[in-house]
Amino acid sequence: MERLDLIIIGAGMTGLAAARIALDRAPDLKILILEKSAGLGGRLATRRSPPAVFDHGAQSYPVSSCGPWHEIWKRSGRIDEWTDSNGVKVGSSRAGMTDLAKHLAQGLDIQKSMKAVQLKRQPTGWSVICETGEHWESQRVLITAPAPQGLALLEASQIPFPPGLAGLIYDPALVLLLGLERSPQGNDPFLDPVHPPILSVTDQELKKVSGTPAWTVVFDPEFSAKYFEADETEVKRLALEAFRNQFPSIPVRDAQLKKWRYSRPRQIWSEAAHAVQGSPGLVLAGDAFGGNGIDGALLSAKTSVSLLF
Repeated sequence: MERLDLIIIGAGMTGLAAARIALDRAPDLKILILEKSAGLGGRLATRRSPPAVFDHGAQSYPVSSCGPWHEIWKRSGRIDEWTDSNGVKVGSSRAGMTDLAKHLAQGLDIQKSMKAVQLKRQPTGWSVICETGEHWESQRVLITAPAPQGLALLEASQIPFPPGLAGLIYDPALVLLLGLERSPQGNDPFLDPVHPPILSVTDQELKKVSGTPAWTVVFDPEFSAKYFEADETEVKRLALEAFRNQFPSIPVRDAQLKKWRYSRPRQIWSEAAHAVQGSPGLVLAGDAFGGNGIDGALLSAKTSVSLLF
């Protein structure tokens, strides 16, 4: 078995960016990314539902705090810049936000549908065991899955961690993907103001992601938590009712319901990445460490690489 320099658990923005940063510093590093789902990008999620296309996770990123990453993505020719309702300049990809993850993933060794279920200490590093029974050995391990999942992996591996990390919980989010009969009036893809239980509305056609009228509607944590486990038909009915109460003149052609169990961390850890004490070469990272959003994920990625190498 080839010995690796780094195994990254999770192919979201933090994991992909960490791999890129590490390889930029040392191109000969042997890095493997394990992703439990069949896709990559985490909440950089784009769904194609012909004739509409939806970003249904992250909608944009702040240009100023993403710095050189924005310049890299912009050179692809698919990035648009906007000023959101808070006066912040943001960027988005016309090919969908998943495109940012795919751009970072080029050339990386990524094993999809590989859920890590246990870590074992070895004399010179770690063994990572997956649900399939496959395993790999590496000098270092970076866990970038949402904090509750990462801590569950540590618990299954009998690896102690600070009790305070257990407080890193996430709000869920229910999301409606709406195909519309016609394009509403407007020139801003980020609609404002929005009132409870709706948290945000994004016009995917104005954002240049969809070629036909399509809106992504995200519901607030209170509504989402209340109905997250309820019957999906009933949840969809209640969500559409709430939408029509606020937007009675918007003609809906079709609707899909999506769920994010780990949408947004309620608290941010005091470190942008956490080196697990007593477990050399093991680091936790992600949005609960670097901060919510793509910029937080990138900060956590940079910090985690500095801790590991």
